[in-house]
Amino acid sequence: MGFYQNFSLTKYILSFAVIILSTLFFRTFTFTPSIMLLIFIYFILFLPSSTLYAFETIPSDFYFKWSLIFFFILFIFSIPLKINFKNTFFTINVNKISKFFLYFVLISILTIYIYIFGTEINFNLFSLASEEVYGTRSSVSEIKKNLGLFNYILSNIQTAILPLLVGIALIQKDYIYLVLTLSLFLFIFLVTSYKMILFAPSLIIISFATLFNNSGNRVFLITLASFYLLFLSLSFIIDYFFDFKLMNFILVRRILFLPTLVSSHYFDLFQSSGFTNFTDLPLMNFFTHNPFDYKISSMVGEFYFNRPDMNANANFIADSYSKFGMFSAFLYAIILRIICLFMDCFSYNKSSFLLFAIFLIPIFSITNSSITATLLTHGLLFSIVLSLFLVEENYI
Repeated sequence: MGFYQNFSLTKYILSFAVIILSTLFFRTFTFTPSIMLLIFIYFILFLPSSTLYAFETIPSDFYFKWSLIFFFILFIFSIPLKINFKNTFFTINVNKISKFFLYFVLISILTIYIYIFGTEINFNLFSLASEEVYGTRSSVSEIKKNLGLFNYILSNIQTAILPLLVGIALIQKDYIYLVLTLSLFLFIFLVTSYKMILFAPSLIIISFATLFNNSGNRVFLITLASFYLLFLSLSFIIDYFFDFKLMNFILVRRILFLPTLVSSHYFDLFQSSGFTNFTDLPLMNFFTHNPFDYKISSMVGEFYFNRPDMNANANFIADSYSKFGMFSAFLYAIILRIICLFMDCFSYNKSSFLLFAIFLIPIFSITNSSITATLLTHGLLFSIVLSLFLVEENYI
């Protein structure tokens, strides 16, 4: 995927005006999980769509619907809602977790992964754009299919427990434990090939040093936006002057532009072929008819990317649109807002950095997965539960 060489000044001006208008909805700049989620959606799904629209890579009707859904999300998130609940029954202070228990957890996780995936590591996976990465991931998926419900436990270990251990190591300033945890991250990547496992600890450590460390009153949104622009600038500079295309090809292309491009194909497919009528949800196939006989992500991969082996997974907006069009997209936006109310409620007066660590992968996942998959498979539900019980004295 690349830009079509069809830059349109008219569409650029229109998309720029839409971006300026969208900024009016941001009324708070301090950290909350819902603000964090909104920023990720804004930077990963909305802003790239405006660039793709200006270069005529996505059609106008898709950009109009995409923007309309996003403005609806901005609107409902700007409504000041709050759930009043405080956990006074049971809490876990991360500063008082014993080192014995932390090392026990680390060794237990390593044992589980060795038992399931073995000890054969593949250093070729560092070539992140190679076909070997996707071949390994396909093999890992076959193994995980046979794990049953334990697969959900394994997923939550990767997406919530391991990031939490990195956060605790930084808070307790236990750098030996931090190195061991990072080594475990690396081992898991080399046996599973999941890229987020490789990048998540780096993002947590950099965020601890820049966004949160001794900066409890720092303006979170503006600071994160500054780092976002710095990252983009560095990726293009490094690519241009050093001919190092990894940051552009893998990070910028894969994280920022591909989700929106895939979403445009989802919109095109379901607009022309009909919707799933919610039949992809548990038990709903008993009440409605699914017009599709094949896995949706495989259909999109084969038809639009000419790759039958490609699973073109959609983010939560495209997935919600596939169910019943704009109605289901708005409905799922409301559901997401309700989920965020619980996230903010359980996170009230808690450590911003600790929350950032446990919500990082689940919130990022929602830009590439459905809400259902993010809740159950990518750790969002488990991270919400963690936020209810975890506390930190003298938090940052």
